[in-house]
Amino acid sequence: FSLIPLPRELNDLRGKILRTRRDGSIPTDNPFFGLPGHRGEIWAWGLRNPFRFSIDPADSIPWIGDVGEGSYEEIDRGVAGGDYGWPCFEGPALFRTCNPVPDDPLDPAYYYDRSVGNTVIAGPVYRSGSFPPEYEGKLFFGDYASGWIRRGTIDAHGLRPRAPGSTAPPTPRPPLGTSQASTTPLPSRHGHPTASPGR
Repeated sequence: FSLIPLPRELNDLRGKILRTRRDGSIPTDNPFFGLPGHRGEIWAWGLRNPFRFSIDPADSIPWIGDVGEGSYEEIDRGVAGGDYGWPCFEGPALFRTCNPVPDDPLDPAYYYDRSVGNTVIAGPVYRSGSFPPEYEGKLFFGDYASGWIRRGTIDAHGLRPRAPGSTAPPTPRPPLGTSQASTTPLPSRHGHPTASPGR
């Protein structure tokens, strides 16, 4: 396989969150808009299969469910221009050798291993007020293969699920070293991201 898999290529739409206007045009404040060799639609990258995500109506932050390949399922906090490190990382662990290595991959807000489930489905952050107060502001997510739905509290450490048997909040991933790639400033978020699977 290639040492630079498609989710790590910024001229390919696979393994990315895309952001366009309703008419298909590209917002000029997208993080890679106008950069040579980059697809301007890309809003975030380094994902495997961001099968479902939702946008918190309170702060417009996307919460991304990224289905893993071998060991872990992830929920990621969406950041404009963010690199989530796949396939170099999956969940908290090194997954595949990459060259170049990611400069500063974002850790998942939450992950779980295959003993808990194997097809994460990110749901909404509940903001309606119709249900009891303990649901307000909670992120709901499920696992399609294992048939469960859980909710978690979003805090400074990421996402803390209210469920027995789930893993603790993530610890930082191990360092990979320093890449020669340059970083891109992250502009403010506007528009409507869409998901593009990595394969």
